[in-house]
Amino acid sequence: MAPLTFPRYQLVLFVLFLTVKISAQTWVQVASMPNFNERYNAVSFAIGNKGYVTTGQTTNTTLNTTWEYDPVTDAWTQMANFPGGNRRVAAGFAIGNKGYVLCGRDDSSSSGALHNDVWEFDPAANTWTQKANFPGGNRENLVAFSIGGNGYAGLGLNGSRKLDFYKYDPVGDSWTQLPDIDYYSHHYNTTVFVLNGKGYFATGSAYSSATFSNYTSNKVYMFDPATGIWTEKNNFAGTARQYGTAFTANGKAFMGMGNNGLFLTDLWQYDEASDTWASAPEFTPGGRIYTSTFTVGDHVYVGNGRAPNSQTLTSFYTLDTSLSVPVAALQSFQVVSGHETITIAPNIPGNCTVKIFTSDGKLAMSRELEDGRVQSTIYHQLNPGVYVLSIFGSGKFMNRKFVVAD
Repeated sequence: MAPLTFPRYQLVLFVLFLTVKISAQTWVQVASMPNFNERYNAVSFAIGNKGYVTTGQTTNTTLNTTWEYDPVTDAWTQMANFPGGNRRVAAGFAIGNKGYVLCGRDDSSSSGALHNDVWEFDPAANTWTQKANFPGGNRENLVAFSIGGNGYAGLGLNGSRKLDFYKYDPVGDSWTQLPDIDYYSHHYNTTVFVLNGKGYFATGSAYSSATFSNYTSNKVYMFDPATGIWTEKNNFAGTARQYGTAFTANGKAFMGMGNNGLFLTDLWQYDEASDTWASAPEFTPGGRIYTSTFTVGDHVYVGNGRAPNSQTLTSFYTLDTSLSVPVAALQSFQVVSGHETITIAPNIPGNCTVKIFTSDGKLAMSRELEDGRVQSTIYHQLNPGVYVLSIFGSGKFMNRKFVVAD
C-alpha cells in the first residue's frame, strides 16, 4: 500500500471504517541473565523448548560461559563452558537436538587469534564435542544458519572479505563447498534468518563497485539449498543499518533494530510471497546492538547486547508472534503541519499511546491518550519526510506510514 501524503499547510482528513487484522503483540520482560553475565557478540540458538546463549564478550573480556533459558520456569541455568576457550563473534546454529559453535576470535581486541574449530553441544548430556574443522580457515563474522538436517556457514572476514560458503552434514561430520557469492554481494555485520526452507541475510556493511568503498546496505539476499545459489531480493524497507536483529516464529520473519549512526528500535515483517516488508511492533525496551536471539514455539526472545551508553546488557524480552485481533482501523487522522497539529481518533477504548517515528527509526514524538475513542489534538511540528504512526492500547497495536511533503 502506498504511503499517505500530507501536503504542508493543507488539512487532510481520512475517515476509515474498514475492519482489519492488526497485531496485539507487545514486548514483555522476562528473567534477565544472572548478574555479571552480561554480554554481546554471543552465539544463541534454541533446542527443543529452551534457549541457549554461549560465548560473547563484555567491554573488557571475552567469555566461554553457556546459559540455558527455560520459558516455563522463566529461569536461567548455567551449563558446561564452551571448551574452545573464550570466544566472540563466533557463528552458530542448531540441528535437531544439538547446537553448533564455530570460528570466531579469542580476544576482546582486534589482535586476538581467529579460529576455524567447530564444537557440538548436547544439552541433554551437558557436554561439548569437537567436530570437523570449518574448511574455509580461520575467520569471524560468518553468515551461518541451519535448514533441514544441515548447517550452512561461510562468508565473513579474515583480514579480507571471504566469499566461500559451505554445507555441514552432522551425520557424516563433513563439509561440502558450495558456489561462492559475488564480491559486491558480500556483507558482514549482517542480519540472518531462515524462512520456509530458505536462508536470508540482510543489511550490514558491503563494498560498492561504484565508489570502491564500504557502505551501509539495505540489500537482502536469499540462499536456496536446492541450488546452493544466493539471489538478490527486494531491498529491506527500513533504513540501511548494521548489527541488526532477526528472528522467525509462527511462520513469520522479522528484522530490524541495529545501528545506522543511531540505535534503532524499528522492526519489520517480511512477506516471502510478495517479497515485501511491512512495519511490525517496535522493540519498545529501546535500541541495542549485537543481541542474543532465539525462538521457542510462537515466542521470540531478544536480549543481551550493547546499549547506546555502551552498557553491556543482561535483560531479555519476549514477543508472542501468534497474537492477532480484529479491530476497526483509524476513525480519523488529520495533519496540519503549518499549524503544528495532528488530530487523531484511534478507535481503541481506554488509554493508548501514540508514537511517531522518522524513517530511520528515531522517535519523533510520543503522547498518551486517555480514551482512544475520543478525537484528540496533538500539538507537534513535523518536518518534511516519511513517518510511521504507531498506536498501542488495550492489548492492540497498529502501524501506518505517512508522508509530510513541502
